[in-house]
Amino acid sequence: RDEVIEKYERYLCESPHLLDRLHELRGKTLACFCAPKRCHGDILAAYADKPRTKDRPMRIATDGGCHPNPGGPGGWAWVGEDGTYGCGSFESGTNNIAELMAIKEALAAHPDEPVTIVYDSQYAANCVKDWGPKWRKRGERDKANLDLVFSILDIVDDRRHPIEWVWVRGHIG
Repeated sequence: RDEVIEKYERYLCESPHLLDRLHELRGKTLACFCAPKRCHGDILAAYADKPRTKDRPMRIATDGGCHPNPGGPGGWAWVGEDGTYGCGSFESGTNNIAELMAIKEALAAHPDEPVTIVYDSQYAANCVKDWGPKWRKRGERDKANLDLVFSILDIVDDRRHPIEWVWVRGHIG
């Protein structure tokens, strides 16, 4: 665990573009399931004074979850390095629905700019980047969360700017 945290910290130090808007987190509490151990939230808070550069796509972190999964209440959120954010909840669902909602709402909120979506759900990203377009082309109707996936694909198709995808390991430790 400590090795993973150290690797994450080195990665942040070598990637100043990740730190651009962290100063907006100053004074805010970062909730994390890793607590009380040292975690990625602590590292982000430690770098909250780094300046932002504007020579790259807007980075947007997304996440969602449900407890218990499936069937429990859930929520999703996204936060952009420009300080914009969105979140929502539902009474009953799945982790996958929550992860997909975070991506959908992040993309919908940034329609006219290049973005980098930072995600931890390989399922959600694969639905948007790989499986969903194939399902749509084949006329699939029996896949889980198909309406939600197709609504995200509609947003992606309407975009004039590229989407970069960056996977991060979730719930480490």
